[in-house]
Amino acid sequence: MLLSILVTNPNFRFDKQKINVVVNRSSLEQLIKFIKGAPDQPYHLELTIEGDTLFIGKKGSFKGSSAKGSCGRNFEKWLTTEDPDLENATGHHCFIKYQFGDLVMIVRFEVDAYIAEEDVPEDADLPPCHYPDVPEPALPAVELEHSLCTVIPKGTLVKQEQLKELKSGVQKRPLQELWFGRTPNILVGGKGQYNEEDGGYATYVWQRFKDEYVTQKGDKDFEDWEQDQQGKNAQAPNEYLERLAKLLHKLIETTNEAKDRSAVLVCMGVVKTLDVYEAKERIEVAPKDIIAKFWSKDSER
Repeated sequence: MLLSILVTNPNFRFDKQKINVVVNRSSLEQLIKFIKGAPDQPYHLELTIEGDTLFIGKKGSFKGSSAKGSCGRNFEKWLTTEDPDLENATGHHCFIKYQFGDLVMIVRFEVDAYIAEEDVPEDADLPPCHYPDVPEPALPAVELEHSLCTVIPKGTLVKQEQLKELKSGVQKRPLQELWFGRTPNILVGGKGQYNEEDGGYATYVWQRFKDEYVTQKGDKDFEDWEQDQQGKNAQAPNEYLERLAKLLHKLIETTNEAKDRSAVLVCMGVVKTLDVYEAKERIEVAPKDIIAKFWSKDSER
């Protein structure tokens, strides 16, 4: 992540932007499932404070919770066209910054697709999207000492409102996932009949598509979902989002107090408790030469 930011936004500094939390969307979804009393799998997260920023990292991958009848990436391949500049890419990831209560977060997630800018529906309530101006001409490939990664500028910078989620085997919009990723476009589709007469290749005939745009305000859209999570549309208040913000604050406090400012969070799934343990040694976010490019020398590390 940090290496890619060096290319797309080389002047970015975590301390100047006052970033409180860096986290994966899938980790946020697991934490809010715990808050709702419905953890669906065991997992553990690595916690590290760098400067004043809490980094929450996954240890391994969460098990997929694909809907019955879902065909996963085959559905995405069938509906999308590769960017000629990014052929054979194994994934496309996005990092977005937004305010969550009194916390400023950077949320990372994988993007399924994007639509052309002229195809984005108009939404008067859509908040402004700010994205960095990539230097022209593009920066050269970035390599740093001790790093096994090389970042090569490729592809197209896409606005947030162009992002699109693709789901097969479902007919209901995953509003929680869309909300945490600020992704307004969604296509859901059921799986049709199996076809074995397509040039000797077994294929699926896809049916029952719903191509939708989730508006910021309106019936059963982002604002409505957010109010549901705060209990404003129900007799019994839930306050799930507020409780998630409080949990993140608690993780910041606990990790700050841990030795080397590193800890491990463990959820056993069926047991509705979260345990946080001091890490045996510091969990490094990145090599020191990279860290030095994102925090000023007087930042606490």
